[in-house]
Amino acid sequence: MQKLSAKEAELQKVQDTEGVKNLIEVESRFLSEHLKPWVPDFCEKVINQANQSFYREMARITIEFLELECEISDSQKEKAC
Repeated sequence: MQKLSAKEAELQKVQDTEGVKNLIEVESRFLSEHLKPWVPDFCEKVINQANQSFYREMARITIEFLELECEISDSQKEKAC
């Protein structure tokens, strides 16, 4: 996601609207097909089984971050269409 976001920022700087639109679609697919299917369940297991609060809190942050990224991706997709 970091590399995709960095590439998106580069394309926005040069005002490559079509490139940004395509990259937003790639980011959205990556989120929905590769991260969303397993990351929340994994994080819930960490929250329920980790002995150290650091790992539980990192898992909570990860879930919130993923949800936010999905919301942002959905709103960007609507704008890009």
